[in-house]
Amino acid sequence: MVNEKIVRYVRLMLKKKHSISEIKRGLLNQKLPLRQINAAISFVDQNPLEGRSSSFFKRNKPLNSSPKQPLAKIPQKKKVTNSMLKYKKDKLKYNTKVFLGVVFVVIFVVIFLFILMNVSKPKSSISISEFSLSEGVFLNLSKKSKVNFALDTQEHKMFVSSIKKDSICFQIDTDERCFIKGKVEIIDLNEDNKKDLIVRLDKVEDKLGFLFFKKYGDSVCYENWNCTDFGICINGVKKRLCVDSNSCGTILNKPAIQEICFESSNQTYYYEIPSNLDLKDCGLENETFVNQCFLDAAETCDFAELKTSYSIEINPILAIFGMNVSSNISSQMEIRGFSEDGNCTFYEKVFEFSSALHPDYFNYLLESGDYTLEEILIMEAEINDSMQDSVGIWNECSYNHDGLIAMLNSYYNYGPLAEANCVYEVKGDYTYVTCVYGSVELNGVCTSGFN
Repeated sequence: MVNEKIVRYVRLMLKKKHSISEIKRGLLNQKLPLRQINAAISFVDQNPLEGRSSSFFKRNKPLNSSPKQPLAKIPQKKKVTNSMLKYKKDKLKYNTKVFLGVVFVVIFVVIFLFILMNVSKPKSSISISEFSLSEGVFLNLSKKSKVNFALDTQEHKMFVSSIKKDSICFQIDTDERCFIKGKVEIIDLNEDNKKDLIVRLDKVEDKLGFLFFKKYGDSVCYENWNCTDFGICINGVKKRLCVDSNSCGTILNKPAIQEICFESSNQTYYYEIPSNLDLKDCGLENETFVNQCFLDAAETCDFAELKTSYSIEINPILAIFGMNVSSNISSQMEIRGFSEDGNCTFYEKVFEFSSALHPDYFNYLLESGDYTLEEILIMEAEINDSMQDSVGIWNECSYNHDGLIAMLNSYYNYGPLAEANCVYEVKGDYTYVTCVYGSVELNGVCTSGFN
């Protein structure tokens, strides 16, 4: 049987003007059997292409004098097996899965970036409708953010000019106003002696100010407090009476009704630091509450002082079970050496103490519908007023040395809310304290006063 591949090859080479001898030599170079080569040439000779006579094969020289091209190899067709087909199908399925997976990941990333850029990132320009402002609106603003809104058909523009750790300042229309974290401000925008807008700065985080805005309704009562003079000093405190002539029932702007005082020049309500007391200054701590410098001093009960400034925020989840308060406290702690009974003397005094409803709890109350905004603000003001009684109070305690070290280490690791089992017993001017920190028991006796 004639090899069809060789036949096709011979026809192709003849068409390219190669001689029979050249074609035969090229086929022999490809190590094809001479018998198959001769059979193919004989077949082509007996079955010439249309328009070509068989006498053509009798020529031994090229048909023209043009340079001969190298003879191409006969393409060998690979045999396709079932395993090869299965491999190709599996590879196609795998590539399809990979492609679909890549497409899914790309789509997910694009959606995530879109949400991140349009939700988390504060908008540079925000417009608030009067209806939204009447309901109350929460905004997170960065420096140079712009807020546009209308009150009683009058347009207003606010521009964030600066953001600090505990405050944010706005350029409102032509005036600049600054707001402090945790403090509610009610401002007059129209300069008509009527307050228009409630602004509360909840927190400053990652160079963003988180604020609450609400229109101050016409139905809100304006407090007008009239106070008597302070009375005589009794037990270190003098008081006065303040009455709201408008009987609003709120205490948003109520003045202080008591002050710390001294009854006579011979009686003091504070601890006077001895003039010969040389305290090591351990600086200001606002992260771990107690720093390593103060812990080192406690190890040997050396004289040392540490000023602290810290915030306490209860887990917002607890808001559904009871009142949730955020507090900012500044205090000073001192170690004043060993006492005569061999205990270590520890002193602490509160300089500042302010409290407000935790922002999450504030929003929870507002959204519950059980309280009006004014009622919530009254609640917040009452809490803050009650905390002011702690300002200026000092405590001096004589503690067993091991117990004091255990207490301060607990403060260092867990902050001022470190858990401890404590029992307090008041006897006259002294308070006897027993606490357990881990496996160490703290025992001591404390006195307190005002300064």
